[in-house]
Amino acid sequence: MKFLAAIFSRQGFAILLLSAILAACTVVVDEGPGPRPRPPRPEPQYCSKQYEPVCARRGGDRQTFANACLADRAGYRIVRDGPCR
Repeated sequence: MKFLAAIFSRQGFAILLLSAILAACTVVVDEGPGPRPRPPRPEPQYCSKQYEPVCARRGGDRQTFANACLADRAGYRIVRDGPCR
C-alpha cells in the first residue's frame, strides 16, 4: 500500500512523468548499411589423379598439368592437349 501511495504522491508522480518523458525521447541512429556480406565460399573442387597432360597458360606463364581439372583449379587456361613444348 505504501508503494501506491508513493506513486500517487506529487514527488512520485513527477518522477514517473519524468521517466516517461525520457523514455519517449530515445534517438535512433542509422549507421548505414552495416558490414558488407561476405562473398560465398567456393565449393571445394576435387580432381582425379588421371594422367592426361595439358598445356595451360596464365598471363605469360605456360605450365604442364597432369589433367585439365588441376590446370583450371590453379587458375590457368588450357592452351592445348599434351605437355607444353
